Formats: sequence, structure tokens, C-alpha cells
Amino acid sequence: MDRPTVTIHPQAASRARKFFFLLVALGMAFIISIILFDKIFMPTAVRHDDDRLVPSVIGFSVDSAGAVLQSVDLGVAVVGEEFSSAYPAGIIISQLPPPGMRVREGRLIKVSVSKGNQRLVVPNVVGMGRRQAELLLLDYGLYVGEIVEVDTSGVEKGVVLASFPSPGAGVAPQSRVTLTVAAGGVEPDSTWVPNLVGRSLEEAKKRIAASGLELEDLDYEDNELVLPGTVLRQNPPGGAAVRRGEGVKLWVARSE
Repeated sequence: MDRPTVTIHPQAASRARKFFFLLVALGMAFIISIILFDKIFMPTAVRHDDDRLVPSVIGFSVDSAGAVLQSVDLGVAVVGEEFSSAYPAGIIISQLPPPGMRVREGRLIKVSVSKGNQRLVVPNVVGMGRRQAELLLLDYGLYVGEIVEVDTSGVEKGVVLASFPSPGAGVAPQSRVTLTVAAGGVEPDSTWVPNLVGRSLEEAKKRIAASGLELEDLDYEDNELVLPGTVLRQNPPGGAAVRRGEGVKLWVARSE
């Protein structure tokens, strides 16, 4: 007796294979979800009590920031310094991680500290031509401000006689420097006042005499930024054209 023939329809076989692969995919997805839950979610949930909320320490000194961070079981590490016009020197201007972020207990918060305002030194351009002085000031990150022309004798036209601020002074970047330049000849009995600011009193006296002028008056002022006996101000200013024999008044740093 012949056995009955079983015929499997192609569409039924295709559905069976799809169902089998679906079961395999669901099984793998279940296994992966179990692994992720065990390795990521559970440790995160368990360690949540060890997390710390990062406070803001911007605007604090490093010592004060260390105390604040220590109170929440964190630490501080200075990783850089930058010039800042908004914060004085020694004050924190940025931090990483930022405030409000949660981190592990004991994490070091990296901070950058202000170096204060950037100060540039005015170069000595006295004796240079006007164009040369302008180029040198640009090299120093400064600009030429007002140009004051004065009549002079024995000095070539356009030569810089003085600058304000004076050479060696500290200024902010992109500051403007006023130049006093020679405009040409003066009356035979006239001369130009030498720039005396920043020089010692003894040297200033010699330059006044060499210019045919006299020391008319002398005042002393307290100033801890320069050496005692240093000329702080003068009148008339350096580069001014005056008659020979006229007086010059000086303000000098007081000796201790």
C-alpha cells in the first residue's frame, strides 16, 4: 500500500522560515537587553548615591574653590592661565566639567585662572621718523593717536620728540599713543623741552640745562611704582617749543 504524499506549499514554508527568524531575533534582543540592564543600568542606579553635583567656582580664588569643592567630595586642578579684563589675577574664569553636571565622588574639577588685564610696554620711538614710529607701535599692538607738531631748531621735520604715554609705560592692548613731532624751525631764541618723565632727577636737571632752560619748581609725590627720585610729570611737556631761559616744573617720586 502506497504512503500518502504530503505536499508543503511554498508560501507555507516561507512563512515558517520567517517565523523562525523572528523568534531568533526576539531571543537575541531579549538577551542583549538583559546584558545592557545588568552592565549599564544597574551599576548606574547603584552608584547614583556616589555622584556629586558640580557647583560653580567661577569668580572664586583657587583656595576658596578648593574649599567649596572639598565640601562636596570633589577636588580642583589648575590647568591654565589666561588674560582677562573681567576678572582680576588669581580668580577662576572657567571650569570643566561645567556647573550642574553630575560626576563621580573625588573627581578633579579643571579650572583656568585669570592673569588679569594684559599690559603692553610702550616702546621708545623718540628720535625716529614719524612713519617708523607708527610701524613700531603697530608691531607692539598699539596705535598712533594724536600727532602734535611743534617748531624746533636743529631737528629734522617729522622726527618724534616725545610720546604719551612715555616709553616704558604699561598700557592696555590697542591703546593709542600721542606723538610729538618736529614741524620745522623755531625762532632763534627758542628751544624745545626735553622729555624728562621716567628719568632720574639728576639726569633731568642736566637735560634742562643742556636745552638752555631752568628748573623752575620741584614738587614731590608718593609713588610706590617707581624708584625714589624718578620724574613723574613735567610742565611744559616734552617736545613743547619755548623761549630759552624759561622754567620747567617737575613732579618727582618722594624719597623714603
